Amino acid sequence: MEISPNTLEFKGSFQKQTTEFLTLYNSSPTPLAFKVKTTAPKLYCVRPNASLLRAGESMKISVILQGFSQPLPADYKCKDKFLLVSLPAPDIHDASKVGEYWPSLEAKYKSQMVSKKLRVNYRIGEDADESFDYTQTTESSLPEPSPVPEFNGNGSARERSVYHEPALNNFNREVHQPQQREVHDPSPREIHQPTFQPPVQQQQQAPVVEKRSPVAAQASPELQRELEALANQVRSLSSKLDDNERATAQAVAQQRRAAFDNNTEPVNGISMPVALLLVLISFLIGWLIF
Repeated sequence: MEISPNTLEFKGSFQKQTTEFLTLYNSSPTPLAFKVKTTAPKLYCVRPNASLLRAGESMKISVILQGFSQPLPADYKCKDKFLLVSLPAPDIHDASKVGEYWPSLEAKYKSQMVSKKLRVNYRIGEDADESFDYTQTTESSLPEPSPVPEFNGNGSARERSVYHEPALNNFNREVHQPQQREVHDPSPREIHQPTFQPPVQQQQQAPVVEKRSPVAAQASPELQRELEALANQVRSLSSKLDDNERATAQAVAQQRRAAFDNNTEPVNGISMPVALLLVLISFLIGWLIF
């Protein structure tokens, strides 16, 4: 099988989908089944990626590079590769069944397998208008979508089912609305992370709290002693007041009893010691509060 060109060269800004084409020609006398593999199955879409090419026929396949989300650096070097594998397929007449019968073909015609590697180059520049007429390709001439296989660049290959080709009715829409891809720049870049700045109000209040706390710690024992002394005075005065109130209550009871016996009205009043005690308690309470 003859393949042209020998190197896939993509041109443009690479921020939208870019399509290049490979032409395959079967110069052998038998039908050939082929399969296209790549080292970057998530980045490329091949249509068709597996099909049948009869003797003396040629076929053009499209290789679509998905768009990157960021511009590529000017010195970006592409290391992607493609591998095209062909096997004799004299018993297959349906091109859509190539992917299904590929394991049996590979086991039967392994000695006649032909592989060819293709390199990929990027030419960064302005985007060119693509005028590919998709109406010339009918859905009946294309095989069913199948997983795009990945090969490791050393000749060996393994199937990957992480990427599935879109159906034909969605193909044009994907060209006009490319899926954005991230650019992995090999050169390290410094990542600037935002630093947290506390509010100005917190910065101003923090020193005030630190200055007040030592004063409060020094004044608290002395103030506590004064409060305890005042509390003791209040308790002693309260006990004296209770004693005087009991004595006064007893005296009033005796007077009422005597007045009842003499049929006279009891005399109500407060003795001089009780009045002085009440005045003293009021003075202490006012001094503590104000």
